Amino acid sequence: MRGGARGPTIHHGVAMNPLPRRRRSRSRRRGPASDGPEGRAGEILGRLGELSAEVARGRTLDPPRGRIVVPVEIEPGRPPEGRDAQALLDAIGRSLDARERAGSLRTGRVFCFFCETTECIHALPRESDEVFDGYAPTGRPRWVDLPTLLLEARDPRVDGLYDGEDLVALVETGKRLRSDLIAEFGRRSGTYELLGQVAAGFFDGRGSNRGPRAEKVAATFQVVRTDPGDGKIHLHLNAISASPLFRNGAEGGADPDVGRILSIARRRLSLLERELQVSMTPRDPAEAALPTLRALARDLEHHDRVASRRTRHGVERSQLGVRPTANAFPDALAAPDERFLLDEERQTLVVLGRGGRVHVFTLDGRHVTSAVYRGDEIERKRRTGRWKPVEPARIPGLRRALQGRSDGRG
Repeated sequence: MRGGARGPTIHHGVAMNPLPRRRRSRSRRRGPASDGPEGRAGEILGRLGELSAEVARGRTLDPPRGRIVVPVEIEPGRPPEGRDAQALLDAIGRSLDARERAGSLRTGRVFCFFCETTECIHALPRESDEVFDGYAPTGRPRWVDLPTLLLEARDPRVDGLYDGEDLVALVETGKRLRSDLIAEFGRRSGTYELLGQVAAGFFDGRGSNRGPRAEKVAATFQVVRTDPGDGKIHLHLNAISASPLFRNGAEGGADPDVGRILSIARRRLSLLERELQVSMTPRDPAEAALPTLRALARDLEHHDRVASRRTRHGVERSQLGVRPTANAFPDALAAPDERFLLDEERQTLVVLGRGGRVHVFTLDGRHVTSAVYRGDEIERKRRTGRWKPVEPARIPGLRRALQGRSDGRG
């Protein structure tokens, strides 16, 4: 379309034909003529919609749905230039990006850069004991059971995790969690900028005052920065768990005290957000958020101690008659071949003992951890292929390694 010297043009956009002067129709019942001002305006809006869809395709985004707002300045009397057209395209692009960023945060899910959504199967942990373990190079979220995460972090608290001792809360930086993410798949990192997290567990899935826990529940608490396109810093606390701990209404529904702790953390983040927005000196939001994450970890661990969960699980251990870790090598050496399983993802040996006891070893026989599994947890891991039978030819070598470690020779 061409611009005219007398008619209005779009300053931040492509040039439009001047609107001819026409007499207003005296009849309103017939509606605007297709070539009248209202008809021409509708035609322009329709073409802008087509242009927005074309810009979205060029940015590999989904076609725009609903309304988008594009600022347009009209400067009558000046023909448009090439930079005006580019300004309009840039404005449309910013509006589309802002819509994408606004939809990148969904409570209870992480953003998957591989699928570019929070709605895919990768955005949630598979099992109740899993926490977020960073991104794969292609942007796919990784999930790992909490004991393995503590082992990889060389955290000594892993030994007592399954024994029912205090809840463990591990603070991790966003830099570590994003370290494997390559630039191509992290190009939209502004949509879900992970500043850091607390990986914590185990929570009581049935409530803090209802006896022994029904399942081991882990959770991930992430501080996320989003950019809706207004140039301001926006911080959010996102609680993620595969269990119903953070579902069905208010967070912390299974334990109201957890919900209160998260409310305190959100108030801290709100104060930090305002400080960062008005600060005259630029600050790294990731560094600024670390004190809030550490305070959240401290509050969760303190709450667990005050709730006397150690006492409740001491009763549970007394019912078993012995700590699971004490039975690790005796159970493993006495177990029949069919109770030897392989966790291929972690490359560890899993040996099933009696009374729901589960012992995990490295392939050279070093004891990693022990647990007491309730309900159908063992069968679920076997059914999903997480644990697979060990090939018969490998079992004699594994038994020799276990015997050597048991005798103190390893």
